[in-house]
Amino acid sequence: MYTVLNVTIGAGTAQDSSHPPQLVPEQEYEPSPAAHCTSGKRYVVLSLGISVLDYSVVLDEFPAVGTKQVATKQTTAGGGNAANTAVCLSRLGLPVQLMSKVADDPAGQTLLRELQEEGVCCTGTVQVARRSSMREQDDGTLSDSGRSTVTCFVLVAGDTRTIVSMPYSQRVLDLEPEWVERQLLVTNDGRDLLSQVGLLQLDGRHPAAAARAAQLARSRGVPVLVEAELRSPGMMSKQGAELLELLSLSDYVVMSEEFPAAVTGLTDLNDALATIVNRCVRHHYHATQSLK
Repeated sequence: MYTVLNVTIGAGTAQDSSHPPQLVPEQEYEPSPAAHCTSGKRYVVLSLGISVLDYSVVLDEFPAVGTKQVATKQTTAGGGNAANTAVCLSRLGLPVQLMSKVADDPAGQTLLRELQEEGVCCTGTVQVARRSSMREQDDGTLSDSGRSTVTCFVLVAGDTRTIVSMPYSQRVLDLEPEWVERQLLVTNDGRDLLSQVGLLQLDGRHPAAAARAAQLARSRGVPVLVEAELRSPGMMSKQGAELLELLSLSDYVVMSEEFPAAVTGLTDLNDALATIVNRCVRHHYHATQSLK
């Protein structure tokens, strides 16, 4: 089962971004299983982003280098910002659909099963990469061959939480903008998915696909909420540029405390927020501050 500590839109655990998207032949994917989806149903939120399987251990204290320690608790549960958002909203009784990507491995199967149990609709919008049938493309571009559902190891000690995620080279590739557009505009009983959505929520992953989804949403008058956080300090330049592009397409933004200063170079939080809002955000923003 999902372990969701905060019932707040965009309050998922910090994860990582994925590689830039590469086109993979459509036949290499299979539809995800149905998950509480009803034809013609209107979804309050469509959440597009990452789904992760978290392996968490709770420790009395953070282990010293080179030592062994027995955990006080160990759990395996679904996570990832977009998936967490979808689960939180479903638990609140709101109809929600998730757009994400997993592999056809045990981790991906666990995630899909848990999402079904949580009442999150995934039909046609969670792409399942069939690892066993994929091969390197003739033109040398990357495929999902040998790649896996994203997993993380979470160490909880006292009031700290340390997250170690899997290498980018082992993860399924990002959702492709073309695939996302097809899924959003496919008609069912004369209505496409986008016409049934009240809010598009983006967690900053799958950046090219997210940008395309945001453009389509804006063309239909569907408001866009973007969650902006820098997940890997070593990739700040790339992630910051991708997120700023998404912010320019947003109506609402939720930012981590570190994000404004990191992407603007301004040390004062209020000044950094004002710069981002004046440059990008059309309506509302909110910055989250960690407890000191």
